[in-house]
Amino acid sequence: MRRPNISVPDHAVIRQLERVHGIDIEEIRTCIRSLVRADMDAGCTASIIGEFTYVLDPKELVVKTVINRSHRKRRSPRDFREAGE
Repeated sequence: MRRPNISVPDHAVIRQLERVHGIDIEEIRTCIRSLVRADMDAGCTASIIGEFTYVLDPKELVVKTVINRSHRKRRSPRDFREAGE
């Protein structure tokens, strides 16, 4: 009998990154804020920085999502672990 897939919510992934892998999520938030601040202040709905597009909601002062505009393959969690060692 096949076991059902286990769902892992984003909140659990973020806690894993913070507590197990030592990644400072608040530092990442601060970095994103500094990257998009000028575009957000200008009322833009997107901020293109390098290969990424940050979708913005200037009315709510929220970064809704980040889109990778390149066609490179996604990195696996193993790549992140190895890069941090």
